[in-house]
Amino acid sequence: MADGPLGDRGRPDHAGPEGAFHWAKDPAGRPAEESLVTGDASTYLSLRNAAALAEACAAPVPDWELAASSLRHALDHHPELYTPKDRHAMDWYYPVLGGILPRQVAAGRLDARWEQFVCDGLGVRCVHDHPWVTGAETCELVLALDVIGCSEQARSMLGSMQHLRDDDGSYWTGLVYRDGKRWPVEQSTWTAATVLLAVDALSATTADAGLFRGEGLPACDLKESCTCPTG
Repeated sequence: MADGPLGDRGRPDHAGPEGAFHWAKDPAGRPAEESLVTGDASTYLSLRNAAALAEACAAPVPDWELAASSLRHALDHHPELYTPKDRHAMDWYYPVLGGILPRQVAAGRLDARWEQFVCDGLGVRCVHDHPWVTGAETCELVLALDVIGCSEQARSMLGSMQHLRDDDGSYWTGLVYRDGKRWPVEQSTWTAATVLLAVDALSATTADAGLFRGEGLPACDLKESCTCPTG
């Protein structure tokens, strides 16, 4: 790969031949034989941002857009490439949060498991089989709802997790609601970060408020030339 103002430029070396990304490498540089939906949905959005940055620097990297396109295809059409993490809320909403799914498809995905993961008035369960809601997952679902234009529902969801807000303005990580106990007993930075992102998306406070909606980013649509059986 050639060096340029953005460092190494070319096909991302974590990308597998089918488009999915290996989620890690060992110390010897060997890729893990595992791909994760949540990680790849995040990577997809990151690649679109990287492509936009490259364009702004007048140094476009077509391989990044191609990698994003292939990755989106893997996410949407090849679940067999991914380690199942169905009990985790993140695998449910991250393909909406990170991508350009058609609105109807994205809404259908969220509707399909809404009752499993959403606890009315409290927020989102981190895993569907435990009575534990977390602020970060709730705010990420807020962002996913905003992506598909469900602003009122997003605002309601943001309001539902305010029971985690401390008097000093910080946020507790989660609540085991059957016991009424905060767990873990910590005010985590990542929870605060997701609150800020969610509030910004809904209030349009900063110029980055439309980030997760893909404003200003290349589409990186699915490859029209794909000839795989489910493509």
